[in-house]
Amino acid sequence: MPTLHAGIDIGGTYIKYGVLDDAGTILTKRTVPTQAEMGLDHVIAQLQRIVHELHEVHPNLSTWGVGVPGVVDPSSRRVQCPPNLPGWASVPLGDILRSMVDQHVVVENDANAAALAEYGYGAGKGHKDMLYVTLGTGVGGGVILNGRLHTGPYGDAGEIGHIIIRADIQPTEAERSQGRGFRAGVLEEFVGRVGILHTLQQTGLASTIPSETDIVDIVDLARAANDGNPVAREVLQQTATWLGLGLSSAMAVLGLRVVVVGGGISAAGEPLFSPLIKTIRERAIPTIAASFSVIPAAFGQDAGLIGAAFLPLHVHS
Repeated sequence: MPTLHAGIDIGGTYIKYGVLDDAGTILTKRTVPTQAEMGLDHVIAQLQRIVHELHEVHPNLSTWGVGVPGVVDPSSRRVQCPPNLPGWASVPLGDILRSMVDQHVVVENDANAAALAEYGYGAGKGHKDMLYVTLGTGVGGGVILNGRLHTGPYGDAGEIGHIIIRADIQPTEAERSQGRGFRAGVLEEFVGRVGILHTLQQTGLASTIPSETDIVDIVDLARAANDGNPVAREVLQQTATWLGLGLSSAMAVLGLRVVVVGGGISAAGEPLFSPLIKTIRERAIPTIAASFSVIPAAFGQDAGLIGAAFLPLHVHS
């Protein structure tokens, strides 16, 4: 009987979950809204239903891996300060999940999980050192050094979305009072889903972007850019410039030359990648600018799920 691995990818907007075999084939894959605004207890109840469902469909599961936004303490597996999950200041998710399942379970930052997927099985395969960035509801990052996931002694290495790219933006009084002053001017505020759509709204031309719904979203923006819509292309060019500035800083600190870019907006392709590569070439230090690669992720929006499922093979709980 093949070994089966359950993966749960908790995002700010959706929870993706499924089961993979040892070869990385997805046998089951489903998505439900996270409904994070309804609070911690509601999301935990969602996880309980998912665990029950996967057990029903695949009773012979061997391992469980869970990717979650925010910092995950390496020793306790407590989830700390996820920006897109209200009420999750410090949650012992590892303990909570172990009370639900009998099998081995590992909890890790979602971008770190996706980085492992791309390193081991996807676009980063063959590169012992790489930087992974995912563009979704927020901006996540993962660092692979000498073939190993690097999370730092406290689990907070690789938080690319928190690189400050606008030092001129100061925290508001509301942000300070809410303990969110660290968000002012950071990359995620401009390159995450909300930031990109805010850039679009600032143009005043959102109505020029065709949408299959009443609200223009990232998928509409990417499609319109590839269809030649000038507003969509301008928004993606600005997004790529900000991302390039952040990545140039991260690459300089880490000494890395390979960047794998995933997440929903990465599907935009050339309208995003061309200005991104141009910005890094212009703003990275010369030794990096002379020889670097920016590679589209292989797994797209499944990277988090695949990485979560294989976490127990790479990360000790």
